[in-house]
Amino acid sequence: MTTSGNSKPHRDADALPRRAWKPKEVSIQLGIPYETVLGLIHDGKLGAVPAGRYYLIPDFELERYLQTARPPKEADSPDQAGRANITRLTREPRQ
Repeated sequence: MTTSGNSKPHRDADALPRRAWKPKEVSIQLGIPYETVLGLIHDGKLGAVPAGRYYLIPDFELERYLQTARPPKEADSPDQAGRANITRLTREPRQ
């Protein structure tokens, strides 16, 4: 990383790839609330390394979680399977 004047440090083009993520970054990547990420960490479902008062989630732990996470249960009847929370996006045109 380099700095220029009083600006924040920025990554060089040849910097190493990220190997760990903050919980907020993981919540954005997964599209889930920050509090849910913290809950997954506290429940032991998502591995994290304490870094002072913060957590860092190693890339391999994020990948492990994504590989082992179970999809939500399907609806009871086969007719509703996978459709319970889907809103119809196309509608008949009004005349």
